[in-house]
Amino acid sequence: MNDQDTLKHVTIGIFAGSIREGRTSIEVARWAEKELTGTEGASFTIIDLKEQDLPQLTGSVPPAAQQGDYTEPKAAQWARKIEGFDGFIFATPEYNAGIPGTMKNAFDSIYVEWGGKPVAFVGWGSDGAQTAIKHWHDVAERVGMKVVGDDLHLPFKEAFSDHQLAPTDEHTTTLHALAGAVADAAR
Repeated sequence: MNDQDTLKHVTIGIFAGSIREGRTSIEVARWAEKELTGTEGASFTIIDLKEQDLPQLTGSVPPAAQQGDYTEPKAAQWARKIEGFDGFIFATPEYNAGIPGTMKNAFDSIYVEWGGKPVAFVGWGSDGAQTAIKHWHDVAERVGMKVVGDDLHLPFKEAFSDHQLAPTDEHTTTLHALAGAVADAAR
């Protein structure tokens, strides 16, 4: 028996982080899921933020202090969903040099479920979401996630044609490498 025969199967969530009409996040997430289907020892599933219907974080007790026992029912449901994944690829836009507010709200709505899990980032924008991804690194590390792999930056001028996603072979290669890094770290 070789190492390939004993690979632990892992489930990786592709977190599509925008809820806007005409959003690119779902397009990027679908591209990633399609590209990564058939990866040995791993399955990749889209987590569509638009389908989650999460409320704004307004409770008096911060999620970190709730230690997984969330008082908000939708947060508890969200926590169960996130808990079921072994690692993540965050598909993040960049808005005004920052993280999308709705994506950050969803992230902040729960706490312990993120800890210890690997995460990698795919971002797009005028410079490939470099600032947002840097910020995500800080946020993810703060809650104990393991940032792995090389980030995939999709600048508009390189990865889009007529406002449609058109990744290059290099982008696809980087996607496979970062997905492999997440899967390996999740095992």
